[in-house]
Amino acid sequence: MQQEIGKKLKSLRKKSGLSLASLSELSGVSTGLLSQIERGMVAPSVVTLSHIANALKVDIAYFFSSQTTAYSLQRKGTQPIITTNNGLDKHIMLNGDWDNRPLDFLHLTLKGGEKYETETISHRGEEFAYVIKGTLSFIIDGEHLQLNEGDSISFSSTHPHLYFNEGEEDCESIWAITPKFF
Repeated sequence: MQQEIGKKLKSLRKKSGLSLASLSELSGVSTGLLSQIERGMVAPSVVTLSHIANALKVDIAYFFSSQTTAYSLQRKGTQPIITTNNGLDKHIMLNGDWDNRPLDFLHLTLKGGEKYETETISHRGEEFAYVIKGTLSFIIDGEHLQLNEGDSISFSSTHPHLYFNEGEEDCESIWAITPKFF
């Protein structure tokens, strides 16, 4: 997956007539990291990819979409998997790789006892999360919230937000995000 993201990033950057240095200035992402992402050496975090997408004036979904059909059937074990934060986050795309979908459905696993990004993001749309197992922590508009098994939350993505796992055990949750994010 990181190879595909790198190829799409490089192609879009060149189509936009931007150098690595120009994109770095627009996105706030270092030229070294941009170069590593383009060469498929690094899987960018969601926050980093969001900054890059905003600078290039595309939805973050641009980096993950490749199929144009009327539907996407996902059989058990065939769902695309996206890992971020150096493998600490695992996003299983429940609705698959389908360009025409208006939202994402994800099964998200956050490893326990690990340190995550600390920078909040905001973007247009809405999000919903339901905790299946473990504890899921949020910061939304500066307020710290903790969700436990069976809890759910929905919010406008325009509010600065961040989610992470403060617990020792892995946290599993189901998400719906609109517009599509991946």
